[in-house]
Amino acid sequence: MTSPVSLLPPCPSPPLIWTLAGGDPDGGAGLQADLKTIQALGGHGAGTLTTHIAQNTRAVRRLWPVAPEILGTELDALLEEGPPDAVKVGAVPGRAQADVIARVLGRLSEVPVIWDPVQGASSGEAFRSDSEAADIARSLQPVVSVITPNLTEARALCRAFGLSPDGGPMDLACALRDAGFASVLVKGGHAAEEGHAVHDAWAAPDRTGFLSLPRLPAADVHGTGCFLSTALAALLGRGVAPEDAQVAARAALQQNLRGAAMIASGVRPMLPFASFAPDPDDWPLWSDAPWPASGFPAFPRMDLDRPGVHPIVDRASEVARLAPHGLRWIQIRIKDPSGTDLDAEIAAALTACRTHGVRLIVNDHWEAALRHPGVWGVHLGQDDLAPDAIVAIAAAGLRLGLSTHSWFEIARARTVRPSYIAIGTIHQTTSKVMTWTPLGVDGFARLRHTVPDIPVVGIGGLTLENAPPLLAHRPAGLAVISALRDSPHPERDIPAWNRLWADPEPGTR
Repeated sequence: MTSPVSLLPPCPSPPLIWTLAGGDPDGGAGLQADLKTIQALGGHGAGTLTTHIAQNTRAVRRLWPVAPEILGTELDALLEEGPPDAVKVGAVPGRAQADVIARVLGRLSEVPVIWDPVQGASSGEAFRSDSEAADIARSLQPVVSVITPNLTEARALCRAFGLSPDGGPMDLACALRDAGFASVLVKGGHAAEEGHAVHDAWAAPDRTGFLSLPRLPAADVHGTGCFLSTALAALLGRGVAPEDAQVAARAALQQNLRGAAMIASGVRPMLPFASFAPDPDDWPLWSDAPWPASGFPAFPRMDLDRPGVHPIVDRASEVARLAPHGLRWIQIRIKDPSGTDLDAEIAAALTACRTHGVRLIVNDHWEAALRHPGVWGVHLGQDDLAPDAIVAIAAAGLRLGLSTHSWFEIARARTVRPSYIAIGTIHQTTSKVMTWTPLGVDGFARLRHTVPDIPVVGIGGLTLENAPPLLAHRPAGLAVISALRDSPHPERDIPAWNRLWADPEPGTR
């Protein structure tokens, strides 16, 4: 599947991204590679060297730190042009340079700062001792938003702070977060063998979890840490939410690791990057435990042979009214069950569905759904995505649908391997209080691209007039609430909705 639209979300103007990093004459890492990455992600790159490094893909030969007064003067000159939208900090040669960087970045307000705490080169040369690393880290810590060490760097930082360097990526990420770093992304590539999963651990104040993808044959390449941290800064500078930015940055890295397998330079290939165009399989999964989650068997899929309209109603009487008119699925969503006999509503809806061969989906109330044999599936929101619910629904043989609004939520939903994923809100809707900016058709396409293997349902403000453009992105269904609820004759509209797949032109009532 290819995407007909840019996978990057729109941005009014190119964001200004600073990179403060070491130099790499061969262009595969450091400031030279950072500038290419920023441009490919739609940003304008600016910055300065923190240290000159004589290196290539084989070895680092010598380092010459930039004098603190030179570094400070250059950064002050940059800041006179206006603040950046995000900052990436790479190799910092000593405490004096770290103090200069902290002084300048401390003058910025609410600008994300990503620090890739480079301890040495990919070829093995260490740039500094653990005690020097601790001094640098303490200086930068107050101004850093996210720190992105690999396993070796994370262990060195833990030793420098007097913390245990033992354990896996999540142990190290949580230890560094608790030591005072705002958010920590520990890259797990050094712990993974080829053909196995790479688990990157994310620890923030409000969430921990793993980003997981298969390790590719070209995983031992030059500049991966520079690339990931710079991509994260560029995406945050575009205004992408932090959780979405980490997912998209990891997808961009996987895209480049695939390309690096075909472009060799010296001992280790360098990362080629011209544009943000990850394949669907490049997008990571997210889970609260290491992936694969063996407790989550794949749910039976919503079949794609006969897509159609997917009405969502709030009472069994509406199910009975619509069921005779050519539906494949209908969802009953009783958001406020107070004063309602929930079991009686589900039983009545199920009776109507059985009579007309319609599949009933129960929204939210999964425990009640399990009490009624014959219910086809359950639909859950992200807040209800608890392991006990998933295991119980799977054990009962029901299908599972999950709501998603973003790259991160899709990465989380795909880990569960549901029957289908609902993506929205597509257009402005009056059926519920809006907490998400409508995606529009292009936004739906961006998210749809990340779901290569699970049927997708579009939802949110859909009408017969605005729905046809979505069909180019192969939804298994279109979930409709207001357009049918507010219609004087909703049962007459259902055939027109189903005809959209045969003749994707604006329907008539």
